[in-house]
Amino acid sequence: MKIFCVLLFIFLVFPVFSEQTEIAFFLFMPNSSNRFINEGQARINLDNAARNLLARNLSQGQIHVGGYAADARNDIDPVELSRNRALFVIQELQNRGVPQYVFSSPTAYGSVDLWGNNLNERQRSQNRRVIILLDNTVLPPASPEPAPTPAPPTPEPVVQEPLPAPEPAAQESALVPGSEAAEETRVNFMSCIVCILLLILFFITLFFLIREIMFLSRRKIII
Repeated sequence: MKIFCVLLFIFLVFPVFSEQTEIAFFLFMPNSSNRFINEGQARINLDNAARNLLARNLSQGQIHVGGYAADARNDIDPVELSRNRALFVIQELQNRGVPQYVFSSPTAYGSVDLWGNNLNERQRSQNRRVIILLDNTVLPPASPEPAPTPAPPTPEPVVQEPLPAPEPAAQESALVPGSEAAEETRVNFMSCIVCILLLILFFITLFFLIREIMFLSRRKIII
């Protein structure tokens, strides 16, 4: 039990500080992998997400798309449903010009209890989502050096046209709508709460370990 608590602390606390940035998220209808709760707003967010990704110099596999499902009592496999939702969002972004190579393999998380507690429909709806994450640890490849200009075949002077000035890097546009900003604040708050609870669990586990060691030492002396 004590070892399990320590492992739980390691595997749950460290992902909170992962070097990934949420680009956007989309909420789906119940038991559906191709229908959004708000189709109009979702299409706008997809257009904005595609423009944002196309403006970046992305490397292969730098974009991670993860699908989730609510904990519902039915015959639908939540893992398969969450995978199909992630694939649907990837396909929609590719239809808008985002190249396939920038996406890593979609992740299917299945039924979760992260954004809602699944006690009622309003809270379950928050868990039927797909998130798009940018891997900040993957650096874009260096641009190849331009090939040298060949020497002119005749001694006649050749006037070279000036090279076009490089376009300034596109500013990263904020994709998170008004509601998404509040959602991000809520996620950060929940992450802090999880960290605090896990730290408390860690200290409780440490207390029991110390007490067990002291008990074994005392027993050895008595024997």
